Amino acid sequence: AVAKIKQTEYPVVFKKRLGSEIVEQASAVGVLYLMAVITATVVISQVEPFSLQQILFEVTSAIGTVGLTLGITPQLTVYSKLILCLLMYMGRVGGLSFALALRERKSSGAATADRPAEKVIIG
Repeated sequence: AVAKIKQTEYPVVFKKRLGSEIVEQASAVGVLYLMAVITATVVISQVEPFSLQQILFEVTSAIGTVGLTLGITPQLTVYSKLILCLLMYMGRVGGLSFALALRERKSSGAATADRPAEKVIIG
């Protein structure tokens, strides 16, 4: 997005050009982590009596494997603790690796079609 705003063809970081694949992977990881934090916060807030701020702190601390807590973890239900454990595992292994490990495997005999590319105007 910054490269498009600066009207350059590709993003540059530390005087090195980043390939589009790296940018796509970084975007995918960022969106995956954001979705995980939002989903976990909403689910836990539905079953726990704590404030949204306290739950969001616990969730972001878990996914970031920071090790900080507000002291509410012992009072959480088993399901909320399980969600936090999954977030800690996801944060440790890596979001993309975690998602790829959970996805359904395709059969090796299935043929995949390469779809034609189309240039679409965005914005």
